[in-house]
Amino acid sequence: MAFNVTDMIQGALTPDNIGAVAGALGLENDTVKSGLGAAMPAVLAGVLGAANKPEGRQALDSALGSANTDLVGNLGSLLSGGDSSSLIATGSKLLSGFMGDSKLGALGGALASNLGVSKESSSSLMGLAAPMLMSMLAGKKKSEGLDVGGLVSQLMGQKDLIAKAIPDDISSQLKGSGIFDDFMGSASATAASASASMRSAADMSQAATEKSSSWLRWVIGAAVVLAILYFITNMLGGNEESAERTSMV
Repeated sequence: MAFNVTDMIQGALTPDNIGAVAGALGLENDTVKSGLGAAMPAVLAGVLGAANKPEGRQALDSALGSANTDLVGNLGSLLSGGDSSSLIATGSKLLSGFMGDSKLGALGGALASNLGVSKESSSSLMGLAAPMLMSMLAGKKKSEGLDVGGLVSQLMGQKDLIAKAIPDDISSQLKGSGIFDDFMGSASATAASASASMRSAADMSQAATEKSSSWLRWVIGAAVVLAILYFITNMLGGNEESAERTSMV
């Protein structure tokens, strides 16, 4: 049975983890809770968009293979040990590979605006969100015996939940940026395919109707010609009989 990814994300936002991140970044607990709650589904959407392509899926498989599945459970001790900078740098590099610097910068700016924090703080939150996500997804992949294709399939099946978890303010700011185009592209492609199928069926129906109409016109035309010929033949036959009777008289 597929797991609920948004529940998984919320489950990682424990008071201990929020407090540890807030202490490491110098932010308020409420800001961190809102920030990670917004960053993780947004980051996940970006990663899944990249995973729609073979090279992106391969990169995700590699990232999951090297992820620390105990990271979320030990986040407090890791951050208190002074590993926050290294963890953020690793996560930022990972996201840059999946999304590209331009899109990553746009997402960081939208998150900063939503939270009322600096771009540096929002970038740090995203940098932590990435390894946290990889940790949880790697654990799910392993526990459920999935390959990367199976995991991506389960996650894309929850596309609406993921999109709904991204704050409207962030989504509206990123319209036209192309950040979520690949993520939402599957639905668009399906709709386009269905639309094309409907058009094809309509064209076939129209062609059949036109063919039937053409055949009917041919039949009617042939019947008219036959009727005319029959009339002319009868007329000629009648005239010949009249002439014969006259000559006999």
